[in-house]
Amino acid sequence: MLRGAAAAARGGLLCTIAACAGAFASWLIIAVTPTVRGSTAIKEGLKLSSLSGSTVLYLLLVWLPLLLATLATLALRCLGRDPPTQRARVTRLVQVKRVLATQLPPRAFLAYWCGGLSVGEGLGVLAWFGLNGWWLGQLLRRSLANQGEPMAWTEQLDKVAEAFGKILSPNLMLLFLPVPHCSFITQLCGVSRNSLIRYHRWLGHGTLWVLNLHALSYYLFWGVTHSFWVEFTAWEGKVCNLAGSLGYFSAMALWVSSLSFVRRRMYQLFFRFHIACFLGFFFFALVHYAPCWQMFAPGLLLYGVDVALRCGQLANVTPVAAAAVDEATGIATIQLKADKSLQHRPLSEVWVLVPEISRWAWHPFTVASGGGPYLTLHVKRYGDWTKSLLEGLRQRSITAVRVSGPHGASEEIPGYQLSPPDSWRRYDRLVMIGGGVGITGLLSVLRRMAAERAADAPKGLPSRVVCVWTARKAGEFGILDAALVQAATAPGGLLDLRLHLTAAANAAASSDVELQPADSGAVKLDKSDSFESGVPSQGSRQGSFKDSDASSTPEGEALLPARAVGAAPFCWSMLRPVQPRSFGVAHLAAVNALTFLGAFCGVVLAASYSTQVSQWRGGVVYAVLAPAVALGLAFPAVFPLRYWRARKAAASGGKVTQAESVRPYGRSAALQDSACRVGEACVSVGDTSLRFEQGRPDVTALLCAAGQEAGAGGVVGVYAAGPRPLMTAVHLAVSALNGSGKAEAHLELHREAVEL
Repeated sequence: MLRGAAAAARGGLLCTIAACAGAFASWLIIAVTPTVRGSTAIKEGLKLSSLSGSTVLYLLLVWLPLLLATLATLALRCLGRDPPTQRARVTRLVQVKRVLATQLPPRAFLAYWCGGLSVGEGLGVLAWFGLNGWWLGQLLRRSLANQGEPMAWTEQLDKVAEAFGKILSPNLMLLFLPVPHCSFITQLCGVSRNSLIRYHRWLGHGTLWVLNLHALSYYLFWGVTHSFWVEFTAWEGKVCNLAGSLGYFSAMALWVSSLSFVRRRMYQLFFRFHIACFLGFFFFALVHYAPCWQMFAPGLLLYGVDVALRCGQLANVTPVAAAAVDEATGIATIQLKADKSLQHRPLSEVWVLVPEISRWAWHPFTVASGGGPYLTLHVKRYGDWTKSLLEGLRQRSITAVRVSGPHGASEEIPGYQLSPPDSWRRYDRLVMIGGGVGITGLLSVLRRMAAERAADAPKGLPSRVVCVWTARKAGEFGILDAALVQAATAPGGLLDLRLHLTAAANAAASSDVELQPADSGAVKLDKSDSFESGVPSQGSRQGSFKDSDASSTPEGEALLPARAVGAAPFCWSMLRPVQPRSFGVAHLAAVNALTFLGAFCGVVLAASYSTQVSQWRGGVVYAVLAPAVALGLAFPAVFPLRYWRARKAAASGGKVTQAESVRPYGRSAALQDSACRVGEACVSVGDTSLRFEQGRPDVTALLCAAGQEAGAGGVVGVYAAGPRPLMTAVHLAVSALNGSGKAEAHLELHREAVEL
């Protein structure tokens, strides 16, 4: 009975979400055509206060469906669903999904250029071109056909430039939808954030090409009509072209700084330009043409919820419990204090902000292991930010960080699970291929499997897992732990763990790294610095510390200042462990509703004021007032609950740690993932060892063997994480084998690496 009611409720919620999607799609169709928006009945019948009828129609077809779809998705996740413990059958729907996932040729070029293009993604790209072509055709047909006599080519150029400006509206509406963390698209479809950011880049390139055509066409028109200087410098008027030019230049600077070769090599430059140039583009676009607030609003409303929630977590300052920095490999292992009720879920991630490095830059990290009392991260030195992080950990100057997440909380916490169930439970056979420290997420999956098998709870687990790990330096294998090494060498062959050292010279050059178990209270690292209880580790060089030796500090003396480093000014005394229940579903629904309500109130106020001032001043009002009111209503729903929970925890016994009693990298903390010895040719735990294989693995042969072992009609889950060349090699191998049938079974690829 209850199961039937839950199924009916799910069906009703799915129908609601489908209706919301239909309403949003209908607005995209009529967004640039005056047929409906310009009708007298709509203008007069839907007029509300200072809002025109077309604006009210926009709110009904865009804002209201977005809010309803978000709330329906939250309700749908509250109902929950059984984890996919049974293997997927090859139904017609499964066959359609496989066809849509088929990679289009030329695969090697598309993998290099855009990370690959599936049939489904290709259809989406064609739909984007088709819609833009249809929008442009409708606008040009109406603007050019309404003239009684032939138009000069300069007038036609003016109409074309105006048409390109109008079709920016639906493109900008779509551009920002994939950006928010809390987007219902992620929660509903299970699309990874990495994929959504990839689609955001695609939409960004297309949108900026349309913007280029709009701006350059007008520049050409002004040039041939000798009105360039007048139009370019005029600030007053119905449309402020000076502000439009400033917004265009901001968008071009954003575009150039976000290109792959700039983003990967100068990430901090990309990060700062992305924020500053977007704000310039947003502000000057609204000054240029005030009604274009409708273009930005849909995605930015969802992002506003993100901002409100993240600001609520700015006070979530978590102490660093332990840290080890291996200079030979450039890898730091960090343990953060975690709430005992935190149920770690594999492949989840946290976003970390280190105020000592930057008060704005949040960086995502896959959680290596967790579940109270510690949460472990592995960070490799890659750019300036990670270099500063490792240096700060080595000098013990970083004692606390701000944490957002973990995103993808555990299934065991009902009502707080907002991401799809563990996909790796769907397969009877898994192949995992990782490179360097990028394998962290895959190792977390293996740890969960090993723990469940050790607890005699193997229900829903694969019967065969092959994991291939490639690294340039042998020391990178030091993040393995005893459980995985023992599982890989245990009889039965359930886990086949293969370690490949791709640079043979590094094997001999890398010195032994020995990490003692967590109970020993000591951490030993050669050619590295490990810190626990503020005392240099055994085996590390005393001269490597730049500050004074902390071992002489009296046991009872606090090593943190009275105000915790990195804490918000209004909560210096509170250091809180990473918590799983930062925001419940009801809280998320309230923040979403208040954000939309505040934005609506801001738009009403801005519309009533903008009719009394010039065009560009009205745009400034929209740019400032609507976001301010939206966030002003959302913040009260975030902060009081956050502080109420913190004070309640402090009163009930210690989830909030007072700064005066905290020592950096406290004596009770030890690195959990530190129970193996890395030698010149193997990784060992006690008498058990795993030998290295030299050279790169043959990915195609590995996948082909796994598919043949699964047999015809079987499905093999393929998980890849690591550097981009490795991801591309796995991507191409899976595509080729699925197309040729050599692997017999079908290979389903999952990308688990977050690309910069």
